[in-house]
Amino acid sequence: LSTPGSQHYDVVVVGGGVVGAAAACKLAQLPSMKGSKILVVETFPPPPLTKALDPSRPIDVRTYAMTPASSQFLDSVGAWNPLVEAGRFSPYNAMQVWSESSNNTSENYIHFDAFNHGGPNNNGIKNPFLGTIVEHTSVQAALFEEMTRLHNEGLLELRCPAKVEKMEFDDMHKGSNMSAQSASLTLSMPNPNHNKDKNTDDHHIPSPAERAVAAGHGRGTIDKEGKGGGDERIVETIKARLVIAADGGQSPTRKAAGIGTWGWNYAQKAVICTVDVGPNGLASSTSTSTSTNDEDGVISIQRFLPTGPIALLPLWKTPKESNEKEASSSSSTRFASLIWSTTPQHASYLTSLDEKDFIDEINHAFSSQSSFENNNKHEHKQNHHSKFSFDNPLKGIKKATNFLLNESIKAAQLTGEKTFINPSKVLHIKSKKFAIDLNFSQSSTYVKWRIALVGDAAHSIHPMAGQGLNMGIADASALVQAIDQTARAGLDIGDPQNFLGEYGTKRYNDNLIMGSSIDIIHRLFGYELGQKTGGPKTINDLPQSLQKIITLSRDFSLKSLNAFPPIKSFIVQFAMGK
Repeated sequence: LSTPGSQHYDVVVVGGGVVGAAAACKLAQLPSMKGSKILVVETFPPPPLTKALDPSRPIDVRTYAMTPASSQFLDSVGAWNPLVEAGRFSPYNAMQVWSESSNNTSENYIHFDAFNHGGPNNNGIKNPFLGTIVEHTSVQAALFEEMTRLHNEGLLELRCPAKVEKMEFDDMHKGSNMSAQSASLTLSMPNPNHNKDKNTDDHHIPSPAERAVAAGHGRGTIDKEGKGGGDERIVETIKARLVIAADGGQSPTRKAAGIGTWGWNYAQKAVICTVDVGPNGLASSTSTSTSTNDEDGVISIQRFLPTGPIALLPLWKTPKESNEKEASSSSSTRFASLIWSTTPQHASYLTSLDEKDFIDEINHAFSSQSSFENNNKHEHKQNHHSKFSFDNPLKGIKKATNFLLNESIKAAQLTGEKTFINPSKVLHIKSKKFAIDLNFSQSSTYVKWRIALVGDAAHSIHPMAGQGLNMGIADASALVQAIDQTARAGLDIGDPQNFLGEYGTKRYNDNLIMGSSIDIIHRLFGYELGQKTGGPKTINDLPQSLQKIITLSRDFSLKSLNAFPPIKSFIVQFAMGK
C-alpha cells in the first residue's frame, strides 16, 4: 500500500539497536531540537521491558562491559535505572590480565582496580567501579520503553517493525528545492488491515501511513514478489535532512551512501556462553568499600593464550537450581560471561564438546602451565652451547629485568597495588555455546552529505577489551552534541562542513586509536604471523630463539605496566571514557 506525497523529517535514525536508540532518545530531549521531527526505523523489536527484566528470563549470552561514561549516557536518557532496579546488572571493581607464557602465572600479570586507578568521577569522588556488565536484551528493551514514551508524547516517531527498502543520497548539496536538500528513503511496514485477528507485537507502533490505510485513505498495491493478500505491505517515501546509520556492521545505509570500509578478518572466532562460577566466584580482594553488598568486590579476568585471549566477565547472582543446592549452603550462585577467542578449528572443537569436557577445557586454559615452558624442557643440549644461541644473553637480560620490575611491584603493593588473584573455577555451563567471527573494520569516513555513521556501521574491533559498544555510545554522544551545536547556531544539521564534519574527524581518530591499540595487543599476544601466507600461526610454530624474544617482550610489557601505577591509571581512565 502507498500513501500520496511524502513526509519530511529532520533526523531519521536507521536502526533501533542500543546505539541508534540511545542517540534518538538523547536528540529528542534537546531543547535545540524542540519542534523537530525525529524518526527511528527498526525491523526487530525487543521484548517488552517487563518481560526483559523478568527474573525468570535466562541471562543473555550477548553481554556488554559498559564503562562509567557509557552507563552515564544511558542514565541520562532514562534507560539505566530500570536495569538497576531489576538487579540485572553487575558492576565490577577490578580486572586482572595475565600471560600464558610463565610457569608461575603470578609473575607476569597486570591488575587494575577502580580505587587505585579509576580516578574521580564528575563529582570529584573516586569511582567505585571500573565498569558494569549488562545484557543486550535488557538494555535495548529499556531504550525501546523510553522511545515509546517519547513517541506517545510526540517528541519522536518510532516505526517498528519497519524496513528501509531504498535510499538515495545526493552528493551535491546545491539547489533550492527540498528534494535536492534531503536524503530520500523508501520504507515498508506491515499492513494493519491484514491478519487483524492475530496478536500484534507489543512494541508495534503504527505510522501515519498505517493509520491512513487503516482509516481507508490509502491505495492498495502488490508487494515486490507480486503476491497479494497477507503479503501486502505499506510502502512510503520520506525525506530527511540527516540520516543516522546505526544498522550494524553490514550497514545497507552506509553502502547506499557509497561509503567504503577497510580492515581485515582475524581468522578467529569467539566462543561465547554463560557459565556458573559458584557463590564466591570472581570475588575480588580489592574492594575498599565498607558496604556489605557483595557486588562491591567482583573482578573480571583475562588470560592470553597462544591462539587468543580467554575471559570471564562477572554477572549477577542467580538462585541455584534444585539439583545444585546440595553442593554448598548458599542458595545463590554467580554467573559469568565466557569469551574465548581462538582459531576456527579450535572453536569448532570447543562448541562440539559436552558440558563436562568443555568445563575441563575452560579451567585448564585459565590454570595450565605454559606450553612454551613445557616445550623448552625438551630443548637439545647442543643449543645451549651454540655460538649464536639467544639463550644465554636473554637469560641475563630477563634476570636483571625481573629483579628491577619485581622490586617496583613490591613497592607499588605497599601503596595499595594488589597481588595476583587465582582464577575462579567454572562449575556449570548455563547456556548454549556460540562462535562468532572476529574482524577489524573502519569506514573510510563517518560523515557525508546528509548521513552520519555510528556504532558498528562505522567500525568494529577485536572484543578482547570489551570496547565495541562503548565506542558506539561515544559516537552517539558526540554526534548528538554536534547536532545540538549546529541546531543552536541555526545551521544545516546534514552539512559536513558544519559541526557534523568535526564529529566525523574526532570520532574517526579516537576510534582508530582505540582499535589499533587493541589490534597491536592482539598481535603481540595472539601470534597471527603468516595466517595469510601459510606460515607459523602460533608462538609454538616459531623457532625457539624467536619464541624467547617475543615471550620476553610480551612479559616485559605486562610486568612493566603492573609496576608503574601512574601508567595503569592513565590506561584505565582512557578505557573508562575519560
